[in-house]
Amino acid sequence: MDARRHFYLYAKNHYKRTSVLADLRQIGIFNTGLEPRQLADGDIRYIMVGLAERHLRSGEFKLRDFVAMLEDDHFLSGEACENITHRVINACHCVLQMAKVGDSEAPLCNIGEADPAVLPLS
Repeated sequence: MDARRHFYLYAKNHYKRTSVLADLRQIGIFNTGLEPRQLADGDIRYIMVGLAERHLRSGEFKLRDFVAMLEDDHFLSGEACENITHRVINACHCVLQMAKVGDSEAPLCNIGEADPAVLPLS
């Protein structure tokens, strides 16, 4: 798995949290080399949906459960989800948080170690 693994590490609390969207944007910047102004919420949604889709396709999570997560109007951090893009990001974040990863659990990816160059470590 490439640098996208940091989205999993963030979801699994390997990094300190400040603001979910700001933190995910920072991870996206680390992955792409773009400037912050070049990475919109829609871009973060696109990345997160791609990651969550792997777990939905594998059968690890059901689509109906994912849709139910869209009803949540707050991020796991307690911040308000201001629009549907934020709700989708939050639902994907929840999928990554619960996803089975690593060698012992053996599913879709090994996420490796957190990197303090991305975000401060927990």
